[in-house]
Amino acid sequence: MRAGILPLIIFITGVQLIHAQDKKRYVVASDLMQIVSVNQISISPDGTRAVAVVTRKKSKEDPVKRTTEYSYTQHLYLLDIKGEKSPVQLTYGDRRDGQPRWSPDGSAIAFVRADGEAQQIWILPLSGGEAFAATKAKYGASQPVWNPDGKTLLFSSSIPLSAIEGELPWAYERPGRKVHDEPAWNHLKESEKNLIRASPDGSLEDVRAWLAKNNSEKNPRVLTRLDLQGELDLDPEERVEHLFVVSAQPSSEAKQITSGFQRFSGAQWSKDGRTIICSASKFSKTPDLERAASLWKMDADGAHLQEILKIDRRPISDPKISPDGKLISFVAGTTDTFFGRQNDL
Repeated sequence: MRAGILPLIIFITGVQLIHAQDKKRYVVASDLMQIVSVNQISISPDGTRAVAVVTRKKSKEDPVKRTTEYSYTQHLYLLDIKGEKSPVQLTYGDRRDGQPRWSPDGSAIAFVRADGEAQQIWILPLSGGEAFAATKAKYGASQPVWNPDGKTLLFSSSIPLSAIEGELPWAYERPGRKVHDEPAWNHLKESEKNLIRASPDGSLEDVRAWLAKNNSEKNPRVLTRLDLQGELDLDPEERVEHLFVVSAQPSSEAKQITSGFQRFSGAQWSKDGRTIICSASKFSKTPDLERAASLWKMDADGAHLQEILKIDRRPISDPKISPDGKLISFVAGTTDTFFGRQNDL
């Protein structure tokens, strides 16, 4: 593997070092835009190829405002493990493609594309033809995992708490308020919004609806959570990751297989594709404060959800099923510190 991937990394970083060798000037912040990185390497089932994500920085000048906007592009590259063939760029354009996953027979690659309001899972056939969107999830899709039969994908979607039905299993942190006592504007259809009276001069219900509408338009934002800072913007609403399955066909209808106030991550199919194992947190307090996580399993359709391993003060993550399907490896962290962790089998 190293023989094929290393030349690409050396070539990309080596080009950038030429500029740094110029001793006539100091390195400045904009030089960071020259850096190209390679990561998220995924090996093909037969071990002869790999797909990697190449990230580049880009800039766009605005001559009128005299400002510069910076952003990233991420593209997929196909690598020959033996290094006998040059890397081949698979995706192009002003977008970000990542999380590549090989189909079981090596004929296609599923990946996540950020090219709109919500990222979706796309599939690229390696036999030829254009990549196509496999999901159209309202809140986006990520972490694709192929079923061993190659016909179905398991994926995760991050759902806002306001879109989850039911009473919170912890105390609501807005004094004098109750969950769902205001319209969830971001989740309503236009016809539903037209039926709501939102006014600063009406009843208490009308005023709350008016404030909630303003909040949905970020004017102003209401922040009630601890972990509110995103990478490029504020993230004022807590979200919960749930699992879905979808057919590996263009724009198929996905089925949600988990629900409620519980977070699911690191989902994996069993060898026969009939069972799913994952790490999960069942909330008894606000998600930003919940660090406990245990090992769970369920049927392929989400039925018979069951906790199979819990270790006190040791949150479990990243479960992996052995090739023979007899063992599960996982990472056990600690609630005493964010940095301590060990691998268990």
